[in-house]
Amino acid sequence: MIKKVVIKMTEKVMRVLYNSGVFLLVSLAFLLIITNLFWIFHLSLLKISLFLSIIGGIFILFKILSGNKKEKFISLFIGLFIFALSVLVSGYIYDQSDDGNTYHKETISMMKQGWNPIYDDYKDFAIANDFTYNHELWAEHYPKTSWIIGASIYDITGNIETGKCYNLLFMYITFVIMSYTLIKVFNKLVFSFIFSLVTVVNPVMVSQVFSFYVDGFLGLLLFMIILYMFLFIDKIKNVKDFKIVKIILFALIIIISNIKFTGLAYAGLFCLGYYIYYVIKELTNKNKEVIVKNTLFFIFVVFVSFFIVGSSSYLKNTIDHGNPFYPLAGKDKVDIMTYLQPESFGNMSSIEKNFYSIFSETANIGMFNNGEPVLKIPFTYDSYEIEQIGYDTRIGGYGVYFSGIFILSIISIFIFAFLLIKEDKNMFMLYVIPIIITILLLLFLSDGWWARYAPYLYLFVLSSLIPFANCKNIALKIIFGVYILIILFNSMLCFKNFYYNDLPLSGFSRMEINKINNQRIKVYLVEDRFTGLLSNLRDNNIKYYIVDEKDDNMKPLYGNYAYYSIIRN
Repeated sequence: MIKKVVIKMTEKVMRVLYNSGVFLLVSLAFLLIITNLFWIFHLSLLKISLFLSIIGGIFILFKILSGNKKEKFISLFIGLFIFALSVLVSGYIYDQSDDGNTYHKETISMMKQGWNPIYDDYKDFAIANDFTYNHELWAEHYPKTSWIIGASIYDITGNIETGKCYNLLFMYITFVIMSYTLIKVFNKLVFSFIFSLVTVVNPVMVSQVFSFYVDGFLGLLLFMIILYMFLFIDKIKNVKDFKIVKIILFALIIIISNIKFTGLAYAGLFCLGYYIYYVIKELTNKNKEVIVKNTLFFIFVVFVSFFIVGSSSYLKNTIDHGNPFYPLAGKDKVDIMTYLQPESFGNMSSIEKNFYSIFSETANIGMFNNGEPVLKIPFTYDSYEIEQIGYDTRIGGYGVYFSGIFILSIISIFIFAFLLIKEDKNMFMLYVIPIIITILLLLFLSDGWWARYAPYLYLFVLSSLIPFANCKNIALKIIFGVYILIILFNSMLCFKNFYYNDLPLSGFSRMEINKINNQRIKVYLVEDRFTGLLSNLRDNNIKYYIVDEKDDNMKPLYGNYAYYSIIRN
């Protein structure tokens, strides 16, 4: 009796948390749609866009999701609290990453100022508003999900650092949605929590969570898309539940497609893999009307992703350059990889690059520092490797233990797939589809060796956990427990360098900037591209004058990126 009460109470709590996650997810999807519709009609109304998107999320929460009114009000309160907490924590920690302090902050500041990326020329708008424009190529043409979210928050808080709250926010969204969903699928509470925890604290995510990078964010969306495509095909019988699955898929695909170019590619590949199997399955069952109905749904999602939310990137790039992925593809493409990869990779196939990246010592190396990968024995590491882990670690970027974890995951997947094909061929297909696509990407995607560009690689780890969902053997439970501890320890080591180095630097940056609030200063940027951090100065009413040389009186201002001296009257 007590056990039943506990189970019922747990299910209610998880439903409330799940609803709060869906509310946040849908609200952010609405934010992208509304902001771009405003831009299309020559309007830049970020505060209003955010307000309307929250109203849209509330509508879905109260009209579509399950639960009584009291539960839904609690879900709304929790969702808004998590949102505010993410903003507060993100605003307190100053991003110490290169990309964050270059084009991410600069572009978000431009959007907050009123830049309309559909119609306004970036350089002209920057000059007219006394902004820098060092990163106009990327700002003009890259997808803009994170910048829209960031600018909308920044427009309210006046603190550029709050704009990176999407990483913390999506760790919460992924954890609560995935936990509740897996409980429904497996009916295993502890396993569902563990699986979701391993998902959200993956090495790339924990390395980037307090930065403006979006690769971990993209990975979480991809993992949820795969889960919900699985549900779309096989597990949902109730009409209302199926509608919720489609709403969540709609939101996930719209957001991931417009984070970066690879988001559209990865979402397309994994959705297509499942969709092809879905069509074959429904044709076998002679359900042509269902196929047409759901095909129209995906066509609508693609239309919104490309022509509305992607109007300032994919559509504009196609019109102006005949290529939706400009400047990373096409006849005028810009090569951003050759200089950043080890010289030896220039003569390697995709699978060779992946092999060396996975099984080598963790190192942030490339042609820029003449570094070359060094193979190592799995489950070994030294202090040098820990020091190399950062926001965009190139070789061994999934952590110092990942090579060993990768081997174990392959063994687990192979054994489970072998057993599953004999028991349930349908479930076997649903299990191996993302694995097959991942293998194909490893074989043919030339730039997938860089961990932050290859979130799909972590699917091997997640897939290797599924065989343990229903294990009752005590020996297997012990093996599972040890395996989980290794995975989590690997992720913890990826966070260690941030905790001991970048977090103190963040405190120093915040302290120095607060110290010179409302002052006039001379600023020396170590490199011209670090113009994003100028937003932090504007936020604190600091009048700055950029100088070309560093003088002896200058003190560190922002990490290793800038120095300053106060201008005395």
